[in-house]
Amino acid sequence: MTPEDCFAFIDASYLHDVAVAGAVVTDSEDPRKNLKNYTSALKNPCSYEPESFYKRELPCILKVLEKIEENVSIIFVDAYVWLPDGRPGLGARLHQTLNQEKIVIGIAKNKFLTPDGAGLVKDIYRGKSKRPLFVSAAGVGLDDAAKIVLRLPGPFRIPSAMKAAHNLSKSTLLSLAKRRKGPNVIKRGH
Repeated sequence: MTPEDCFAFIDASYLHDVAVAGAVVTDSEDPRKNLKNYTSALKNPCSYEPESFYKRELPCILKVLEKIEENVSIIFVDAYVWLPDGRPGLGARLHQTLNQEKIVIGIAKNKFLTPDGAGLVKDIYRGKSKRPLFVSAAGVGLDDAAKIVLRLPGPFRIPSAMKAAHNLSKSTLLSLAKRRKGPNVIKRGH
């Protein structure tokens, strides 16, 4: 990677008939250096389908990626790249859609309830957390992906830039919802 390469951390949030993807772009040499934030909103995302949530998130993620001006070498998603049972997850579908030109690393917070992933998912522990993150990857080896995630800045389980992407998507979604329906319509926890 050259210094002009960047990392993009992407997360999506939903409320009623709107989905928002937030992307935090950092310098790859110093991921503490936040270069720019991007968001995209999509009306009427697909309904939730168990084990196929890529149908809901991928269009919004692709839309936010179109806005990114920097040269991104690695895309981090809050999801699995490969599901532990071997099926492609959101990250693998994103990698395929991007013609396998970008590395995609999945950082999942919850264990996918299937038998062991036969080398497709690696549990890692960051900070002082007793709970693992589940790393999967396309375009880079799993051990290398795990090392990259372990080195990402942030004192807690979730890397700081991934948490920032989550907060960006959530706050943008809530702001849009308030403008559309008024401030009293949004309830805590939605």
